[in-house]
Amino acid sequence: MKLTNNWSVQVAGMLVITAATTAVFWIAQGFDAALPIALVLLAGTAVVHFGRRHFGTLEVMSGTGDERVRSLYMRAVATAGTVMAFLLPAWWLVTVAQGNPNEVLNWLCAIFGLTFILAVVVIARRG
Repeated sequence: MKLTNNWSVQVAGMLVITAATTAVFWIAQGFDAALPIALVLLAGTAVVHFGRRHFGTLEVMSGTGDERVRSLYMRAVATAGTVMAFLLPAWWLVTVAQGNPNEVLNWLCAIFGLTFILAVVVIARRG
């Protein structure tokens, strides 16, 4: 957990995601498509990194900080996860009702469900 609460590791992770996304867009659609994506992701990284010192919302979004910030971050993640737990299956059921079940949504629901179960098992054992 100490590693995830380190802002430099977090920035490095955001930069890796930025580089990977930019590379995929560059390969698939060319430089003209990749450049705006890279700029938006770099701007987002900069806003979260530098803005968290000045704005409570960005501080909580970063998830790094004291116990209060980490607790608020965990509550926000739990809320987002709960929304997705209802949204993904509902969206999938709509595609089933339309007669065209979406395989990607099927996999997303399965992955979400399995990771939730595994997380509960691990967290319950840790206390």
